[in-house]
Amino acid sequence: MPGFPDLQDQFNQLGVSHVRLHDIFGPGDIENDASTTDTTSQLLLAVPSSEKKRAATFIADMMNKRAIFPHAHEGMRKHDGTLAASNPNWQPTDYYITKTMQNIESLNPGHIRRDVMFRIGRSFGGGANAPADIDIYADLIGEAVKRYSADISLSGIPRKIAYWEIWNEPDLLIFWGGNAATFYEMYEKVARKIKSIDPTAKVGGPGVADGENGTGAYTKGLVTYCQKNNVPLDFLSWHYYAHLTTDPGKFATCAKVQRTLLDRYGFKSAESICSEWNITPFASIENATKVQTSQNAAFIAASFITMNRCSVDKAYYYRGDAGFLGLFNEEPNYLNPKYNGFSTYAAQAFGLYKEMFGTPNLLASPDYSNKDFYILSGRGTNAVNVLVAHFRKDVSLAAAASPPPNKKYYRQYYVDSGRKYEEITDDWSREHWLGEVKADENADNADSTPPSSGDTPSSAAPTDDPASEPAAPVSASPFVKATSNGVVVTVKNLPTRTPLLEVRRVKDKGNLGVILPVVDNRGVTVKTSGTTITITDPNATDYTVSHYSIIW
Repeated sequence: MPGFPDLQDQFNQLGVSHVRLHDIFGPGDIENDASTTDTTSQLLLAVPSSEKKRAATFIADMMNKRAIFPHAHEGMRKHDGTLAASNPNWQPTDYYITKTMQNIESLNPGHIRRDVMFRIGRSFGGGANAPADIDIYADLIGEAVKRYSADISLSGIPRKIAYWEIWNEPDLLIFWGGNAATFYEMYEKVARKIKSIDPTAKVGGPGVADGENGTGAYTKGLVTYCQKNNVPLDFLSWHYYAHLTTDPGKFATCAKVQRTLLDRYGFKSAESICSEWNITPFASIENATKVQTSQNAAFIAASFITMNRCSVDKAYYYRGDAGFLGLFNEEPNYLNPKYNGFSTYAAQAFGLYKEMFGTPNLLASPDYSNKDFYILSGRGTNAVNVLVAHFRKDVSLAAAASPPPNKKYYRQYYVDSGRKYEEITDDWSREHWLGEVKADENADNADSTPPSSGDTPSSAAPTDDPASEPAAPVSASPFVKATSNGVVVTVKNLPTRTPLLEVRRVKDKGNLGVILPVVDNRGVTVKTSGTTITITDPNATDYTVSHYSIIW
């Protein structure tokens, strides 16, 4: 959307390898029926009061006119498939998916492969009514599958889309106004349509809002319906927001509920996917700041660590962008003005977790979560990495109206509605906002500079392949002792060579000019004895994320 930054460089540094299309206000949506008078959009929260009415109209226009099938609603109401499929608008979606998958070489030295989950449905505010003609709706989705999965030459995207998620949060009336029986009918027809066009595609859903509920109409009800009627179900998707408890351990609870449900009804090979998660789902001025603080950075890292300990196959953070509840904002970087708004503490938690990719062989780590420490460790060919999140549960961190912990509010991006949809006429804007460029021409246009890209650093992402990595020369074993004054990290069975230690940390008042915090060993003491190294770190205090890399 106009007013928001291009984050390709940041995404490469975050280590993001999979993106779910959702709430992108047009691109990726089969159809939308957004109202120009709807003022509930998250995008409006930071808009000045004097501009909200105009911005609401602009957002609705962008949502409706950038959707794939502009005549779908009318055609389905009239049960006229030809009308519903007429004059499809593929360009915004072609462009969006291509830009997501096809990274610019200069911004992607680690050659990150980024894939896409296509979420079938509408953006938030695009309408909650069930499709008026489900057969026509399934046919429309079939056209998208042809273009983005069966024959990608039609769209020019770099590779096929493998995952197709049917709908979003049908257990909430704001997203599904129909009943469960109608949903089952829609799911079955859409799933069979997708499989008829691309048998290798993975289909699933429905992204239920309540990930702890294993008995509801859209969890157990859907799974049993699929079993009884032999309907494809390659993955079951669910959401978890921690606003009621701020407990990262609840991810394990949700994962067990969903995995047990799938296994019980014969879907043992189906994946369990958390397709949305965050500390809170409630967008507010207060929460927009709180999800970007060091407090939430610790929650993010603790959640990553928890999900490594349980049966979650994929997890999609909501949101990764610069929208409300996102990872990026427009806050000035006072420590390094050159990188204004480049990162947040939440994004830095991703940066530290990405470093664990370099040591993909997970090691047994003690569970100190009941003492507010969350620990993950792994080894590679010449290193052991240990990630420690110190997170203290506090529901005020997720309350929509309570102020940020330090009472400081971060400046957020908001939609630029200075022009009406029809007034977007310059070439750059029509390419980037409306997708008016052929997909195979994107490489020639990829280096056009977005309005707020800035001068940003790049760092290579780890390229270790766990499947092909040779065994490490030693079997290192870590022991982390959580204390009231930080942590003591002990790693045994290392080579006798003196190791190099690098400590990186996410903490309040840290430098936000980079996503990967710089090495800072200050205050950390190291002792070596034979094949054992002991690291004492008094700086791993409340709401910090610490990463220890021991290299030999």
